[in-house]
Amino acid sequence: MPAVYQKMGFALQATGRPIIYSLCQYGRLDVWKWGADAGGNLWRTTGDIRDAWDSMSKIGFGQNELAQWARPGHWNDPDMLEVGNGAMTEDEYRTHMSLWSILAAPLSRVTIFAA
Repeated sequence: MPAVYQKMGFALQATGRPIIYSLCQYGRLDVWKWGADAGGNLWRTTGDIRDAWDSMSKIGFGQNELAQWARPGHWNDPDMLEVGNGAMTEDEYRTHMSLWSILAAPLSRVTIFAA
């Protein structure tokens, strides 16, 4: 998989335009270890999140060992925020937002629904 992503990374770099390249490997093949070398800026570190405390807390509290691969211009992506979707409590959503912020997760993919 790294070679396939790297081919696209080279093509994006060849455009000469600033492009953020997100690799979606769902955390498979330790993408955080080779994502930057393949030209990626961010990479999914997990499977899909659900709007549920067990899903969010398992993902959020399970990212610590991946911190060494995050740096300016390169981010571990534990999946989107579920804040405001309705299945967690207000305190659980606060924890969710706090964890993603502490993890320096990309927040640009955020979809927040207001009641």
